[in-house]
Amino acid sequence: AAAALAELGFEPERTDGGVLLRNCPFHELVRTHRPLVCSMNHALVRSLVKGLGEGAAGAVRAEPRELPGYCCVALVAAR
Repeated sequence: AAAALAELGFEPERTDGGVLLRNCPFHELVRTHRPLVCSMNHALVRSLVKGLGEGAAGAVRAEPRELPGYCCVALVAAR
């Protein structure tokens, strides 16, 4: 999933707890349409993970961040 997300411009960053997305490819739209963009990103990443068959490996969560540029979606590792 991380490789596919990198190709889409999300700049995935692996952490001990999963994967953070350091970039939102739609950051210009976030200023005026945050709820729409965040829900779209969540659906996109969730579908990507499901399509790759990696859903059992963890969860895709909407986790809004105040860090500049970061996406509001994170992949959380299974415990």
